[in-house]
Amino acid sequence: MSHRPEDTFSSQAALLTTKLYIPPARTDLVQRPRLTERLNESLQRRLTLISAPAGFGKTTLLGEWIPASPRCVTWVSLDTGDNDPMRFWSYVIASLQMLRSDLGKSTQALLDSPQPPTFESVLTNLANEISAFPDVFALVLDDYHVIEAPPIHQGLAFLLEHLPRNMHVIITSRADPALPLARMRARREITELRAHDLRFTLAESAKFLNEVMKIGLAEKDIAALDHRTEGWIAGLQLAALSLQGRDDVSAFIKAFTGDDRYILDYLLEEVFRRQPEPIQNFLLQTSVLERLCGSLCDAVWNADLGLRIAEANAEARNPHSEIRNGQSMLEHLERANLFIVPLDDKRQWYRYHHLFADLLQFRLQQQKSGTRRELHLRASLWHEQNGLFSQAIDHALAAEEWSRAADMIERLMLMPMFRQGRYATLQAWLEKLPESELQTKPDLCFWHAWALLISDRRERYEQPLRLAERAWRSQANTPRLAQIHVIRGMEAYFKAEAHETIALAQNALRDLAENDRFNRGIAYLLLGGGYSLAGKVAEATTALLAACANSRETGDLSIELAATEVLGYVQMLQGKLRDAVKTYQDVLRRHDNRFHNQAIRADIGLGVIHRAWNDLEASRRYLDSALEIDRQTGFGKKWPWLHVENSRTLALTGEMESAVAELNRAIELGEQAGNRRIVREAQAYLARLALAQGDLIAAERWLAQFALRHDSAIQEGLEIEDLTHARLLLSKSEYASAAALLQRLREAAEVDGRMSSVMECLTLEALALHAQRRLASACSCLAQALALAEPEGLVRMFLDEGAPMVELLRQFLKVQQKENSSGANSILQNYAIKLLAAFPPEQAPAVVQTHKAAAGLPASYLVDPLSERELEILKLVAAGLSNQQIGRKLFIATSTVKRHINNIYAKLNVHSRMQAVAKGKELKVLAE
Repeated sequence: MSHRPEDTFSSQAALLTTKLYIPPARTDLVQRPRLTERLNESLQRRLTLISAPAGFGKTTLLGEWIPASPRCVTWVSLDTGDNDPMRFWSYVIASLQMLRSDLGKSTQALLDSPQPPTFESVLTNLANEISAFPDVFALVLDDYHVIEAPPIHQGLAFLLEHLPRNMHVIITSRADPALPLARMRARREITELRAHDLRFTLAESAKFLNEVMKIGLAEKDIAALDHRTEGWIAGLQLAALSLQGRDDVSAFIKAFTGDDRYILDYLLEEVFRRQPEPIQNFLLQTSVLERLCGSLCDAVWNADLGLRIAEANAEARNPHSEIRNGQSMLEHLERANLFIVPLDDKRQWYRYHHLFADLLQFRLQQQKSGTRRELHLRASLWHEQNGLFSQAIDHALAAEEWSRAADMIERLMLMPMFRQGRYATLQAWLEKLPESELQTKPDLCFWHAWALLISDRRERYEQPLRLAERAWRSQANTPRLAQIHVIRGMEAYFKAEAHETIALAQNALRDLAENDRFNRGIAYLLLGGGYSLAGKVAEATTALLAACANSRETGDLSIELAATEVLGYVQMLQGKLRDAVKTYQDVLRRHDNRFHNQAIRADIGLGVIHRAWNDLEASRRYLDSALEIDRQTGFGKKWPWLHVENSRTLALTGEMESAVAELNRAIELGEQAGNRRIVREAQAYLARLALAQGDLIAAERWLAQFALRHDSAIQEGLEIEDLTHARLLLSKSEYASAAALLQRLREAAEVDGRMSSVMECLTLEALALHAQRRLASACSCLAQALALAEPEGLVRMFLDEGAPMVELLRQFLKVQQKENSSGANSILQNYAIKLLAAFPPEQAPAVVQTHKAAAGLPASYLVDPLSERELEILKLVAAGLSNQQIGRKLFIATSTVKRHINNIYAKLNVHSRMQAVAKGKELKVLAE
């Protein structure tokens, strides 16, 4: 049958369908019901592991079991190229689609998205799709020992942990996989078949040698051979092939001893040397192929093909053999049982037994190097002609045809690999190319640098980037050099270097072509990000909106969402928390489990905002979500900010030890990434925690470090340090110095529009003024802070200042009430009352914390709360007692009763007994 490319690859993802074929059952095998029954029983558990060295019949056993299996079975034959997670899971989904064509379709769409998804989200989606599949089935992952990539092990462990009830997984491997096997054993979720299970018994050895291989050995010779091989199936098969036609059987059996490796080498050599030379040549030359079909073998085995075929026919031991081409040679080898395995039921695709392939490749390497390279080149040409580009590139690299490989990568695979997120395979290819070749391909160097930077391997991205830059500089290619500014701007942004990010983004926008919307979108994003780091909200907003506009034109959702997320941060700087929530929620709604950097930062922002609203439960929920995405992807390592903000919420919930650990984690990540800004922010928050715990020595130690670097260029945008300094001054009763510093900070923040900083400065400034007994000025500052905070619902800003703020808020309300407040000021009064009600009882003990009141006010808060005696008298008034009756009941003078009642009127802001009773009931001081 002639080869057709469409039989080899699926149309969508270029996958070898031969890897999905279940090995056909052979009729000339020893039946092993003791093992097939165990496989049937294993289906009640999650996993079956068949783990044994090469040659123990793992795959053959499954080939025997599958035709009579109580479940339908689907299959993936793995090879080293499947260490790319995107490729691995694409093959798994393709195998599921052998059961039903649409099974896993939405999961494959996630894998095909422009940015790589978290595999936990992919596998969650896949598990849901499998659960909806109506049939029970088993998935076989054959030769899993070739998988070394930790993300694949982690993903498979996750799938096994959440395995749908209708699915069973079977793994064959030469070594135990990096999966939680011990835990699965403890839970009785795994069945294991190992070498001692798979070895032939003496009876099975006898049947194999005499009935299958038809050697006709005496019982003592069978026992001796079984003893020498210890039931090792490959050893028995090799021995049987070597024994065919021999007269000195007993002598031959005595001739080999030792371990499996020794026996293997000896017997393989025996089998190989007994083949005619033309067949030896065919075996050697086609050993460079992972999979074989007739036309591919013709292409590789093409020198003097007619002469080779004639020689093969003349020397073939089978007189009925008629070798016409590569296909008939493959069929001849299969009939000769020469360690060749069919991969489909049409006998179109084959592979060599792994042990036999190892021997052939070893012998081929002993020949002159040019032979092997020439064979790989022929294989590369055939694969390219048939549209199998990944395999064409692999063979070109093996042939050391660097220019050919580089050209195919650049021309055929570069952008598809980026769109599929297959950075691992792309990097593996590019890193095999010599530097001399890369110097002629600056585009490859540039995108290699991008892949390394995106993959958080920044320490390695500089070398390929310099190669691209050197080439484009020699060409005076200004638009291309502008792309260098873009990628270096991205690195500067990751390091939170505001001014460097701004400068590089501006240089890029100056030199990029107007129609290069993709790179211009990134440059505007970086410009907005740099301005946001510098605290320049107006400039940041303009740049970010331009980034969104550019990205919409190119359809690049990743850049648009990144710009949208940074816009949310800018809105937070402006104090527009409600707008920021809508922005962040828009990012989370649209990120579609693909754009994980943006999702992490959106979750962080929402965590910060809900903390500002004093909703600590929601804050923890959002921050935990960001931490979980980080755990799955590692992307959060780019953003130590996550650990800073998580620390701040942990501190408020009393988990001080964890809060300190999170800040130290932020410092560690910041230092690794070269992000000095986040290191300094985390150190400032450590000083705040020390202040909160009364550790002035640690806070003073931080202040000494801060004073040394206060004039550094990174200072702009790092108000956290100055605000921490102001708090330290307040704790040391240096109120005048604190007020002066806060005023300077507030004025600078007002110029740039950072109203969140303005509010914090006003709050602390009010406390400093109040401590100096400048009540009017303190109330004025507090009124400004309340006016800015009330529309956005900020609470935590005031609660964080503790008892001094409680007292200031009470004084503020007294002043407001004495001034017979206007309607506008009553809004601030009500807000102040709500804030007071939010303080814990130990800081505001006179506030009755019922959190429910008429007109939306917190229940039963009074600026000047009723004393126990006054509350007692109010209850008697409500009961209808006169002043005289109250005096007699409480054994106090009537004049004293009158004085208490007047105090009650003042505190309740009423003018009659009836109004006092009504107000008492309204505030829940009195029962209805």
